[in-house]
Amino acid sequence: MIVAPLRARREVLGAVTLARMPPHPALTGDELTLVEDLVHRVALSVDKARLHRETEHIAERLQRSLLPDLPKVDHLTMAARYTPSHATAEVGGDWYDSFVLPTGATTLIIGDVTGHDLRAAVATELLPPRLLYTDGLIERRGESLEHGMTRLRQHAAALAHTHPAELCEELIAGLAPHNTDDVAVLALRLPLAGQ
Repeated sequence: MIVAPLRARREVLGAVTLARMPPHPALTGDELTLVEDLVHRVALSVDKARLHRETEHIAERLQRSLLPDLPKVDHLTMAARYTPSHATAEVGGDWYDSFVLPTGATTLIIGDVTGHDLRAAVATELLPPRLLYTDGLIERRGESLEHGMTRLRQHAAALAHTHPAELCEELIAGLAPHNTDDVAVLALRLPLAGQ
């Protein structure tokens, strides 16, 4: 029996146990060299996967730390959500912000620093929420933007009377569950006339 440690960068990540049962002979020198090489390659693969996972988590935490808290405005209900790309471990370029101007007007901003087309506002005048989003919510490889916009309008219409936080969460879950781009969504509910 051989127990070989999985080592990478001076750290033991685990172990591989190999055994031959009788009537097979014990492992020979050439076979031991092969085992050593395989264990080394497995250790490097495990370490690489671990580093990639850590990098993803760091990038996501950094991106989320850069996103602001939305202001509390008496007559408005706002929510925003960000979800990173599932295809990369980089800090995303999608962002949002909202603030109250000295005049008392509330400003909503959303963007994608990578320079992709920024599509803003999808709710029609018939829907009480207003919605800002980045391209990752609607773009799909091999699909027209018009199809993505139609899908978004249908989802948004079905969720029109939900709280903005739920609207953001449901749109991301329904339209970008396995997104290859990061997504930012900002929803605002205006008060009904006379409120």
